[in-house]
Amino acid sequence: MDRSPRRRDASPTLAVAGPPTRTIGRVPRRLTVAIAALILVVAFGGLLWWRLGARDASSVGEDTSVETLRARGGGTGDPAAGIPEPGVYTYRQDGWERGGVGPIAVRRDLPGEARAIVAEADEDGYLLELALAAQHVEAVRVRIDGAWIRSTWRRTDVTIAGVGRDDRRALTPPPRWIPRSPAVGQRWRDRFMVGPLPVDATSEVRGRGEVIVDGRTFDTFEVEVVSRTGGSFPGTRTERIWWSTALALPVRWRIDSDTGGVAFLTTVTDLRLVSARPVR
Repeated sequence: MDRSPRRRDASPTLAVAGPPTRTIGRVPRRLTVAIAALILVVAFGGLLWWRLGARDASSVGEDTSVETLRARGGGTGDPAAGIPEPGVYTYRQDGWERGGVGPIAVRRDLPGEARAIVAEADEDGYLLELALAAQHVEAVRVRIDGAWIRSTWRRTDVTIAGVGRDDRRALTPPPRWIPRSPAVGQRWRDRFMVGPLPVDATSEVRGRGEVIVDGRTFDTFEVEVVSRTGGSFPGTRTERIWWSTALALPVRWRIDSDTGGVAFLTTVTDLRLVSARPVR
């Protein structure tokens, strides 16, 4: 009997036997790395949920803001033309934010009140510090420059789950924020740097109306500012500002901000001024 076919069948079987053994040897190592990474992600997510979870952000008390104002030597004297009256202003707030790292994110509601501190910075400018929460503070230093109010410096201090960063940077060249005498239909565009980050901002005076604050009626200009940031923390920030030239302040302020990168943050809030008279 011819047995050659049986020998030919055996040969391929022996040749295939080796590779599966080596492949099976590689799978556990890759699987181990994947499982370890998954454990780290789940553990970090659990830590975030344990430390923050669904809890709301906490508000900054009015007394605390007044102490901060006084420590900076603000709240005294009469302001120069175009500068708001120094003091602590309160805004009613309806907002939330969502932030995190990688695939892990937590969402929190912002408190029902936000505090704004106005302090004179120099003869032709002032500092406006807005505390959406104790864990989220934004500040801008502005300068009165002829027909414009310009932003010269910005601060962003955001903490999530006990981790955050207080970032303070000059704006170069200082962009135009609000015109001293707004006109409906007025548009402008600024390109500037916030430290190493490029920003392209387009603004427009979209309308005119009235806003009632504590029983008083204020004429306002509705200004829309859209800022697009590039670099390592890309994002878009859209602000709707109902600006009162009489107070030199927003009487209503809507912010919709979305920042990406390794750490990300989305903030959506609507602020309405409670009283035109600040506390000192």
